Amino acid sequence: MKIKKEKIEKFVNKAIPYVLIFLAVLIILENPFWTLVHLENYEPYVTILDFIIIGFFVVELYFKWIRTKNLKKFVKLYWIEILAVFPIYLISRVFILTSEILRTGEEVQKVLHEAILFRETRLIEEGRILTRAERVIREAKPLLRGFRSGTRLLRLLIWRFKVAHFHLIKHSLK
Repeated sequence: MKIKKEKIEKFVNKAIPYVLIFLAVLIILENPFWTLVHLENYEPYVTILDFIIIGFFVVELYFKWIRTKNLKKFVKLYWIEILAVFPIYLISRVFILTSEILRTGEEVQKVLHEAILFRETRLIEEGRILTRAERVIREAKPLLRGFRSGTRLLRLLIWRFKVAHFHLIKHSLK
């Protein structure tokens, strides 16, 4: 079992530079400040690639946890990496979706109650609900893109600092 873990750890360590290249490409393509390619058209593939990238970082963080085995020390040493793999944009997406469902549920209940009295009012209220939902989703897209880009940039910066730290240690031992 130990040999398999070592092989997996070596594979992950060798794959990280390539994962970082994919991460940099995603940051460049999907940026809250400019749009080179509309990645919404490739949404399932982008999300899958994002999960694969996060998966590699989670596996690497797991091996760091195995070496540390002290929660306080682990969080102190790797807090920025923990933040980098924490999918904030997914949580915000779930929050927005949940709040919209709850709001829509309340609005639908109002609409159904009013429909008993006024059938025309129901159509007007449904139009308002859809307009509000579309507006919230449209306004949330740049925020979600910003969260996604921010976490990707954070992962990229972590590796830049690791490379610099590795070189400092390497040269100090000589």
